[in-house]
Amino acid sequence: MSWFWISVACSAVNFVYFKAFERWGIQTFQAVASNYVICVLLGLWLLPGGQKLSLDTAWLPWASLIGAFYIFIFWLIGRSTQKVGVAPTAIAAKLSMVIPVTAAFLLYGDPFTITAFSALLLAAAAIGLTANKNTKTQPKNRNWQLPLIIFISAGIADLLLKHTEISFLQSADNALFLIVLFGAAGIIGWLAILVGWLQGSLKLNLKSLSAGILLGLTNFFSVYGILFALKSLKASVLFPLNNLAIILISSALAALLFRERLQRRQYWGVLLAVLAMGLLLWA
Repeated sequence: MSWFWISVACSAVNFVYFKAFERWGIQTFQAVASNYVICVLLGLWLLPGGQKLSLDTAWLPWASLIGAFYIFIFWLIGRSTQKVGVAPTAIAAKLSMVIPVTAAFLLYGDPFTITAFSALLLAAAAIGLTANKNTKTQPKNRNWQLPLIIFISAGIADLLLKHTEISFLQSADNALFLIVLFGAAGIIGWLAILVGWLQGSLKLNLKSLSAGILLGLTNFFSVYGILFALKSLKASVLFPLNNLAIILISSALAALLFRERLQRRQYWGVLLAVLAMGLLLWA
């Protein structure tokens, strides 16, 4: 469970960073591209001595595919937040846990119980309530396709991660796996930056690139911890519990650091999240 909570804490801090980036005038995409460099360096640092990557490694294409999904999802979230609004985008991203959890029941033999099903329903309701902010400021003409694509893409990414961990990955390979995963995402991100720079539509910002160092530290261990947590927790428990815990901790940090106040419905969401976490731990 220790790796699980390390992952949750790092993921919650990531949300704080993104909130701070907005206030500090950080260009988020440049920070994200820069963070992948730090993630790769951390992976190399944690790599056991003498371990090398072979081109016929079974999980190599899976790691590359998940890395492409990661940066694609991030780009989609940025566009959806601008065009559709924060609330529907956040709900779509968090509710994506339904896909890997359902697969855990149907494909990987996780026992289906009334307690687990009840916790899943409470988790879905909690995420919807806590993510749902004041809709009066949201645009009237909503492009519902973007949240739908985020829902599907984020769910598939988590499902691919679980499939790779079960079918191909050993604990000793975690660092090497993440080097490939973050390396693939970084290559795509830097190619996008290079194209924008050559076209003159993007200017490199040293402050934004430097901000990626902090993001890289927490981003790496948020995924590194999940890989170890999957060894000891069922996917049907891990993914809902992970999302709920991140919501609770990030909400507390936002209230403490940025004086953000929860609406009444969000308080109800927090209460449901606590109940769902209790059921998941008991299931």
